[in-house]
Amino acid sequence: MTSVLISILIIVLPAAIVFIAGKILISHIRAWRIFRQPGGHGTEADATILNVRHTGRFRSKLPRVKMVVQVKPVGARSFVVELKQIIAFEQIPQFRQGRIVRVKYNPDNPKQITLLPSLHE
Repeated sequence: MTSVLISILIIVLPAAIVFIAGKILISHIRAWRIFRQPGGHGTEADATILNVRHTGRFRSKLPRVKMVVQVKPVGARSFVVELKQIIAFEQIPQFRQGRIVRVKYNPDNPKQITLLPSLHE
């Protein structure tokens, strides 16, 4: 009887852990996707690019770049943060030091930041 119970626990317990971890991961992914969408949760602000470099990695044959930006929220203190973003090859020249970009960040965790499509001088 005890060995049967142990066998059931060996099978059920890992499955339950994977199920719960999966649910938590999916909820975080959904929240991140909502955050990244225009009109989603987060705060939009202008940011000045301080540094840009290629990470040496690609996703779907597009380069991933690492940028250090100074975010300047309206009515709040500016802060410097690093972000990694997939950029189309033809857009790379637009992302140079000194350029102002539009970003969206999580005010509770400013390291959660993404570029928004609009660029301006």
